[in-house]
Amino acid sequence: MFFRSMLFAVFLAALFLNISAVRAEVAAASPPATFTLQVDEIVSWYVGDNRLYFQMQPDVGARLGDFTQENLNKQINFYIGDILVSSPFVRSRIDGGYGLIVLAPEFKESLLASLPADREKPPATEE
Repeated sequence: MFFRSMLFAVFLAALFLNISAVRAEVAAASPPATFTLQVDEIVSWYVGDNRLYFQMQPDVGARLGDFTQENLNKQINFYIGDILVSSPFVRSRIDGGYGLIVLAPEFKESLLASLPADREKPPATEE
């Protein structure tokens, strides 16, 4: 009886490990979902401390919230225009319509050149 119980426990452990391995393979084989923010969907932006701060149109912010909700605990690709600016793992829903991207040297110049200059709105400073 003890032998059968042990054999069954080993079988369940092997089954669990096999299922986990298959899930990991599927996750690794699936490309990350993509969210693209078009430059004309940016209401305002500015650069500070080598970071791009931006505000999206309200409907785009809602779309990002839904997108991140659907992709919780998964990696996504975040594009601004045709430039891949981030590939984070989503840990929570992102709402609010505001974003922050650390400007990596490989895309900083091309990204800033693609943004509409008339929408650059630096934060107000106290004098």
